[in-house]
Amino acid sequence: MKFKVINFNNYDIKIKKNNSTYHLGILLNDALIAYLSVIIGSYNQIGRTLVDQNFRKQGWMRCLIDYFTKNIGPLICDNTQTPDAKDMWIALIKMPGNLKISTYNIKTKKKSKIKFNQSGEPSVWNNNPDIVLLAEERIMTEQEINHRLISERNIEWYGVFGNEKYINP
Repeated sequence: MKFKVINFNNYDIKIKKNNSTYHLGILLNDALIAYLSVIIGSYNQIGRTLVDQNFRKQGWMRCLIDYFTKNIGPLICDNTQTPDAKDMWIALIKMPGNLKISTYNIKTKKKSKIKFNQSGEPSVWNNNPDIVLLAEERIMTEQEINHRLISERNIEWYGVFGNEKYINP
């Protein structure tokens, strides 16, 4: 099976596409640490996500989803989730980074902002099979781009926290 290897955000992502599915994986020292399958259809739907136990909560799946939305297109995910997948989506919703996450009604084709319940958790999981999660590439505003460029500069600064002095080299 031939894979296309793409370098994205300093990670090598292996990609394989057949008639019905995209397969994306990140390998570290020839070991698969993250895998995303996407079912091709009217909507590109996440089929399976897997992350090695030792590499969870480190952004590996975010990297694969970022790559897919930036280079191939939007993704949807149904509202039935394992506890680990639900935790991943909560993290993506709360800190979307380069993604725009919303709910999407497949029948009405209407996008909606995600609402949060009183405990601060996103309330997106319900019993309506027509409502799915939609992940898209987020286009940054000019102000966000300028802020990112400024924050990435290597500027020496001094700070005091309590009685300790800190230097950013």
